[in-house]
Amino acid sequence: VAIVRKGKLVIPKPEDTLKTGDRIYTLVNKEFLPFLLPMLNKTVDEVGKIVIYSANPVSINLSKALEETVKNVCIIEPSREVAHKAAEELSKTLVHHGTGTDLDLFNEINMEDVDFFMALSDDDENNILAALLAKKYGAKRALVITNDPEYLPILDSIGMDITVNPRLIVVSTILKHLRKGGVISVFKLIEDAEVLELVVDANSTIAGNRISDLSFPTDAMIGAILRQGEMLPPDEKITFQEGDSVIVVALSSAIEKIEKLFGRKRHFFRF
Repeated sequence: VAIVRKGKLVIPKPEDTLKTGDRIYTLVNKEFLPFLLPMLNKTVDEVGKIVIYSANPVSINLSKALEETVKNVCIIEPSREVAHKAAEELSKTLVHHGTGTDLDLFNEINMEDVDFFMALSDDDENNILAALLAKKYGAKRALVITNDPEYLPILDSIGMDITVNPRLIVVSTILKHLRKGGVISVFKLIEDAEVLELVVDANSTIAGNRISDLSFPTDAMIGAILRQGEMLPPDEKITFQEGDSVIVVALSSAIEKIEKLFGRKRHFFRF
């Protein structure tokens, strides 16, 4: 439903082709995921070892949750005092005192055995550098938290596996309450693109119409229709029914048009 290429989001068309390095967003039933991932040279591997950079409250809570399912969880913390406090609070997680660029510590941890390296500190630059070094020294996948959204296209271009931007998460939560037209959830992909879940109202413009009958914005795409627990592909012959949940990926330029399609029709009375 969307392609991020060199930091820019593209709404795919039938003639578009995927290129090496593209980051794609797709909607698929979870039972079909094992069939999709091999097509993208990805496998669903069991996660046995996770290394987290920084022992902040987020990392501590995450470690507590991971201890129940992951065999080997460890934290790298630059502050000796913070590292000691974290070690006292965590029962199964091993806490190391060191920096995210301590190569001797990386060797001690055996970074080649690490399935996931997560850089969760409050310093964007340290997170990026630590994750890049972890990948270089053998970590299979890396996740970076960055508070500055301007880093997102850079991280995409250098092949970072997962990037999390708290600001976009907060914006998504706020937009859920600001958007019109039956929006029940919003996820901000990048600065100028959103994924919206909208419910079809009986009095909306879209209700009772087929996709082919609508003047749907070209800078948006319907990804799926959820009807009575079943996910339907956006076939042009499908007629939208009251209560349908529709997943839409849209650039900011298309949001207003989509809100009008899903919003209630306005009736004007003559006096």
